[in-house]
Amino acid sequence: MSKFPLVRIHQFVTNPRYIIFWLRRLMYLKKDSFEFEDQYVNYNPMSNPQTLEYIIKNNKSIIRFGDGEFGLLSGAGIFPPDSDWSQKYNLRLKLDIERQMSLVSSNILTAFPSKQHLFYREGKGPVLDVISSMHTEARMFLFKFLNQNQSYGSWSVFMPQHHKSMDWQLIKNYIESKTVVIVTGGTSMLQDIKLGRETLFIECGKHNSYARLDTIKNEISNMISQRELQAHSTIFWVSLGCNAGFLVEDLARNGFVAWDTGHIFRFAKKQIMNIR
Repeated sequence: MSKFPLVRIHQFVTNPRYIIFWLRRLMYLKKDSFEFEDQYVNYNPMSNPQTLEYIIKNNKSIIRFGDGEFGLLSGAGIFPPDSDWSQKYNLRLKLDIERQMSLVSSNILTAFPSKQHLFYREGKGPVLDVISSMHTEARMFLFKFLNQNQSYGSWSVFMPQHHKSMDWQLIKNYIESKTVVIVTGGTSMLQDIKLGRETLFIECGKHNSYARLDTIKNEISNMISQRELQAHSTIFWVSLGCNAGFLVEDLARNGFVAWDTGHIFRFAKKQIMNIR
């Protein structure tokens, strides 16, 4: 049995209003959303290599917006087996994501899907290795939050299936003298990962983390205090789905560099740890 009917059932039960959007999407929005292409004439985000080089060269934090965030803007929660984590939809979360998509910060780079991915048409143009299921929503919503005077990064910078030329040596050189703090769920399975000068872990759980953000922020603050972590020698790698950006924003506000990495540390274990 396909996993998608199970996910849809969860989405409809937790937010019945999403049924209306989903039916509209099924009937005509997937096609009609291409009509928004004119809204993206001046949208030219950095490529994956440019994004990685930029945040390292300029010591920037990064928040990425992809399928989960755009799905939540339409009312869709995130549930297994589509992923190994979950986040129920709620209006406050949606509004927080919208606020953060409009964020203008001198030390945070926001990152969105490339124009190539947003307007990919099957059978037209280069074939993409990975096609998002939420680009209908991205085409419909993203332009509302863009600032034409702002630079944007690539949402897939930390995704090896998209970023096949990932410069692992560049990442290794950047973190080798730093304490790397991995903030995610399921950290008991990651204890063999050794990155940078030392690697620390903060366990966040995998389900509905939005309701526990204050608790997680307190745990991060306690670790910073207890370990006497310094901003210049510490980097946080945060993997918490649509909630990662809120932690990155909070850390950046307090002078630390934090990356919304997704599961890059799983790949880093193989790639960076093997670099001599």
